[in-house]
Amino acid sequence: SVFAAIDSAGNLCHKKAIVRTYFDMTQNSHSSHDRLQRIRGFTIGGKTWEREAVDAASTASPSTHFLFGSLFATFICFNGTHLGLGLGRTTLIKRGAPGSKAASISAIPLAELTLPESPFTICGQILSVLPFKVDGSEWVWDGKYVSFALKRKAKKKQGEPAAAEDVSLMQNLQLSVSSRLIVPITGDGRRDASISELEFVDNTIGFDSERDKTWIFPDKSILAAWYELKDRIEKDSTLHDKIPVFSAVNDGVFPYQAPPAEAYRGVVYSFSIVGTPIHEAIANRHTCRICGKVVKAQDIQTHMGHHIRKFLCDVPEDTPVKCPVAKSYPCGTCGRSMDDGQCNIRIKSNKCDSDCSSSYAFRISSASTFHETRPCTNVPIQCPFDCQQIHWKYNFPQHLKDRHPSWRSLASATFIDQVTVTQAEELALGIPASKAMLWPPPPPSKPPNTPTRGQKRAVPSSPRTPRRLHCKDNENGANKNPRIFLAFPGVNVASRAPRVTVVENDIDDVFV
Repeated sequence: SVFAAIDSAGNLCHKKAIVRTYFDMTQNSHSSHDRLQRIRGFTIGGKTWEREAVDAASTASPSTHFLFGSLFATFICFNGTHLGLGLGRTTLIKRGAPGSKAASISAIPLAELTLPESPFTICGQILSVLPFKVDGSEWVWDGKYVSFALKRKAKKKQGEPAAAEDVSLMQNLQLSVSSRLIVPITGDGRRDASISELEFVDNTIGFDSERDKTWIFPDKSILAAWYELKDRIEKDSTLHDKIPVFSAVNDGVFPYQAPPAEAYRGVVYSFSIVGTPIHEAIANRHTCRICGKVVKAQDIQTHMGHHIRKFLCDVPEDTPVKCPVAKSYPCGTCGRSMDDGQCNIRIKSNKCDSDCSSSYAFRISSASTFHETRPCTNVPIQCPFDCQQIHWKYNFPQHLKDRHPSWRSLASATFIDQVTVTQAEELALGIPASKAMLWPPPPPSKPPNTPTRGQKRAVPSSPRTPRRLHCKDNENGANKNPRIFLAFPGVNVASRAPRVTVVENDIDDVFV
């Protein structure tokens, strides 16, 4: 018998493969008798049939989906006053806000990238790009990535004076940006090239010797991404606080610029935002949108708690209000309504994980405890009933009213303690005692002698009425009136009345 054959390309292959190919036979590999077809390299804890079926990367294409490793363009604030266009390479795609610990995914449909409700985050590295031609018609990646700097105040060590100014704390080679702020670079937007060939044409560019290939970007594709992003952020003010912000450029070429030549004016892909709403949003990222006061990130939850409780209790603010607190489910860190899906909250490792741009990861166990210096206890709490939704503590009166009207009869003592707002908390948050809205309200008054949960009903102290006794005449069988003869000394009871049998009736007031 023949155990092997030659295919059309002249390669040696198994006879089964030849038969299936020749006769166009389709076979379900999962139910195949061939072990090699069933296993296909799947390992324990690795790829499975279910995972393969839902893996978007196996069916998605760059023409319809934004994939892992795709190139994109975005705006970056690299010094606090200017925005620069950056070309990046995707290293991670998440379903969640930047900074959140969301699950990673393999692909996003291109039609869903820029939707107002798009929850996706793109993580990537910005390419260091140089002009490849003198007239700036083409740009080339030099094989390096741009490193940005974050400046924060230096930590004061014990016995040392505080730092006079900020110092560079870390270098960032990777950034995270909302998918609403990117433009995919696909198709004619770039082309692959060999570094050895490019060095032969122009040896002035210092390519990274560890790489063999690079990308060349036509200037028209970069310019198209520039205008599209600029038009997008000018029309949608909600994107202003989603722009990545750094303090300086540590390494790499950024912003992209081509010097002027003979008949070429030159170009710099950067513009100033000073005096614009974009700069105001970036500079005031730690500014309360309700009152305009600059608040530290770790104090925003307590500060916003003052505004929310005053709004709920109808107490006027001490200062003019720029934006009112939302009436429906206000966010605990920005005051906006959570109904639009931009401020979703989660509980991860006993910490608050929120999509809100003003949020920070604080520990729920410590923030839920009342202190005079930090009186606000507005923390995320998971509803114990069937919906299992997570809401801010101050929003639970509205949630229980909307979803669980009979919650009091089902709630445990632990849950009631979690959602209780005490009078001390109200007073510390600036709520007068006359307007304090203590919640939950006290339970309705109980009737007297009503037992509480776990107690037995109280028994009246009055004695129980004894059951009546009647006498049944053995001779005539007729009912007689109750007769009880007491034996006195010297009196013969049998001589005065016939002998009767005493019977106890089961019903108190009926004679049989």
